[in-house]
Amino acid sequence: MWIHGSPVPKITEDGEFWITETERENDVWVQYSAAFSSTTYIILVSKNNGAFPHKLQGQNGERIDVTSTYYGLDLAANSAGTIKFGVISRIDGTDADIEYFFGVPFLSGVSKEVLVQQLRGVPSQVKLDLIGSVLQHGITNTNEINVAGVNTVTTLDSPAGNILPGKGDIIIKYEHSSGSSNFGIFMFYHNSE
Repeated sequence: MWIHGSPVPKITEDGEFWITETERENDVWVQYSAAFSSTTYIILVSKNNGAFPHKLQGQNGERIDVTSTYYGLDLAANSAGTIKFGVISRIDGTDADIEYFFGVPFLSGVSKEVLVQQLRGVPSQVKLDLIGSVLQHGITNTNEINVAGVNTVTTLDSPAGNILPGKGDIIIKYEHSSGSSNFGIFMFYHNSE
């Protein structure tokens, strides 16, 4: 539509001018917090579990795209270990393989009270799609194979309570060496075709 030689933008359902839709407009979020004193796996986002929001339109996709992640660790003085973020690339009733895309070690004796980190997929997102068991938009040399604690018959903690993990889910590993910590995370993400 044109008025006086100028285009008139369309209006969205919520009364905003529609110009173009970006992937970030489909973002939803998840939050999780817990205290850790042992090695723990957590499902942060389940790709196919209906308890998790996926896109604002409610559509499921073939991959999870991470726009941004903010997390903090409140560490005891003797805390040591690593926090890792990954995607389950293979899983069955016995074990799973995990490809990690982000992680930070923390060392005992290093001065710290709160460790805060962020991961931002700017200008796009971290795209976690798999063909077979292979990541398609990235490569990592940090992975685990045959992880017995992650399988399709053992539930893991998540923001939605205890759930069964699946292929394509975003998983966090708190790898404990010593001490204890409180952990909190906030993530913007969406499923994408």
